[in-house]
Amino acid sequence: MQLFTFGHPCEHQLRRVCIGGTSCPLNGYPDHWCCSFIKGRINFKRDKPCEGNRCRWGFAHPPASSFDAVTLVLQEGRACAAKIEEGYGTGSLHGGPYTITSPHAADVAHCALNMLRVPPMRVAPRVGGLLAYAAVRAGDAKVFTQLLKTVKKPVDDYLIGAHEYIVATARDGKGKLSKADLGVLEDLRHDVLGIMGPALSHQGELICRPEQLPLQTYYVTALKGATRNKKKFAEALEAATAKYPAAVAKSGKLVPPASWSK
Repeated sequence: MQLFTFGHPCEHQLRRVCIGGTSCPLNGYPDHWCCSFIKGRINFKRDKPCEGNRCRWGFAHPPASSFDAVTLVLQEGRACAAKIEEGYGTGSLHGGPYTITSPHAADVAHCALNMLRVPPMRVAPRVGGLLAYAAVRAGDAKVFTQLLKTVKKPVDDYLIGAHEYIVATARDGKGKLSKADLGVLEDLRHDVLGIMGPALSHQGELICRPEQLPLQTYYVTALKGATRNKKKFAEALEAATAKYPAAVAKSGKLVPPASWSK
């Protein structure tokens, strides 16, 4: 989201639809990077590539460090997208395990959204888990909120996926995650909880919409697990319990989430 702007140099520079489509190995690279130069760097050569510091067509030849950083983001973004798509249509909430080694974790997640071959809404819980994972890898819980703003509403299933990831990671990560990662995870837990309430509300008041029963159920569960601002969340739990009796009944029957990531 900060490293580069997602593009497709083939289409931008040749001014026509790329025959490789989304599967083209150049898909994702910035539009202003020389198409021929990129082909030479990734060994996708058909003709002699444009080389050196100056492009014969006036496009950019990025330095090696920038090229390698963007290439890693694209590779990991494609892999994450493929993991999200695995088992598509089976009804499973869980994607992954995801692997992000790039220091630009938010960019990887944003790239994965661009690489998906199905609408993100159809795999929203899996996408929500990836966005939460990217926030932990980035070391900043606010990354989740930033990424969430890039998807279309409603956000219910994205929040459910994020909650499942948080619960599973907090459970499975004991003794494995660093103190810093655990801190980000707790920040993220409460950030997601803070988004759930408004998603279920209208003009500051909880609304009981039948189609939001899944999110209502996870909201009640998340409130029970809150470890900060206990008085505030205890009051919120009391209000949610009164408003959502069906969700309270379902919350006791939720199956513990499976592991999401490495």
